[in-house]
Amino acid sequence: MILASFFRGEALQPFKNLIALGSVQLTNYLLPLATLPYLIRVVGIENFGMVSLVQSVMLYLLLIADYGFNFTTTMEISVHKENSNAINHIVSGTMATKFLLLLLSFISLLILQIFITRFHSHGVLFLFGFSIVIGQAFFPMWFFQGVEKLKYIAWLNLISRCILTALIFIFINEPSDYIYILPIYGFGNLVATLIGLMVMILKFNVKLQFPQWIDVKVHLKKGWPVFISSIANNTYVNSGIVILSFFASDLVVGFYSVADKILLIFRQMMVVVAQAVYPAICRLMGDRDKLLEMIKGIFIPFFVGIAVSCLFILIFPSFVTMVLTGKRTIEIVVLLRLLSLAPIIMVMGVPFNQLLMATDHRKESMRVYLMTAFFSIMANVILAEFLLQNGIAMGVLLSEIFITYSLITTSNKKQKLITIRELTKIR
Repeated sequence: MILASFFRGEALQPFKNLIALGSVQLTNYLLPLATLPYLIRVVGIENFGMVSLVQSVMLYLLLIADYGFNFTTTMEISVHKENSNAINHIVSGTMATKFLLLLLSFISLLILQIFITRFHSHGVLFLFGFSIVIGQAFFPMWFFQGVEKLKYIAWLNLISRCILTALIFIFINEPSDYIYILPIYGFGNLVATLIGLMVMILKFNVKLQFPQWIDVKVHLKKGWPVFISSIANNTYVNSGIVILSFFASDLVVGFYSVADKILLIFRQMMVVVAQAVYPAICRLMGDRDKLLEMIKGIFIPFFVGIAVSCLFILIFPSFVTMVLTGKRTIEIVVLLRLLSLAPIIMVMGVPFNQLLMATDHRKESMRVYLMTAFFSIMANVILAEFLLQNGIAMGVLLSEIFITYSLITTSNKKQKLITIRELTKIR
């Protein structure tokens, strides 16, 4: 009944977005899965762990440049997408703000390298890693989301993945080549960004203007709650590797990094669904019935797919480990079993966070993520000291339970549009 009603009316648009994204994103996920075993076997688990640590730090720096624009600017463009002058103004202000934030990201990297000895000892790798931030910072995802043309995001991501996949097989041939992995990622992102900006300007006739300082201040003010939420979200998602690096060797960090890459794939899948659904949620806020149909029609089948995939990993962790590393590494097998339940819990909270954002309860969402970040750091530090990588995995699982419960209860309390009972009721 849910799927039948979903194929009618305006609710069909997010499904088209999912088809456009899903068909190409399937390749986007398969390509990293093809390179992941190759990288682990060529550079070794220890070097792979160091690369993953740097990548985790770069994700924090990238959040400074992104500053929550994938939500705030997306909403603005979605509302004004028929007004070309407004679009030009929004895009110009966003780009100018991003440039200033990118400079702040680089200054932050220099400060980290000065004051943290472990980072300073791998200075070249961290500087090379910053290419990821440069390559991704100006990617106009927020624009394509706002005009609900997500196929461009999918195709540009595919171009990026194809480039970096080819370069990895060409240039990564021995353990010492690990320092080139992140620059290859950065170059792939940069190519996709440049093409994306050209499409935005030429195909959609966006004209960049010289913004005023007041425009930058407005974007910073609007994006602040989402930025804090993103920092907090990234803290509970990626702090595990960073915290573990202070308690364990690069080899142990490598064990955790391999298992964490599987979890990352599930997270990316959820991001794709959220990107496709969020503009439609904003647009359908005035029609509660269509909104409920659309959310249930997407998230219930998606939840089932995630659950089946996770159960496979839970039952056959040795097989997954053999595929990734070429041998049955018991440390990774244990980690996969611990982490396999996290995506099932994680996906439950996605629609409730979307509703909080769309009903302008960003501060409430921010508080949930801040509480989760604090909880995650405390859990990871305590558990890592005694259980190392297994402690971090337990901390991830506990954090997912904490944030999902918090998002559901907060959404149920703050936004009165759709309740958890309605979302979970199957007709």
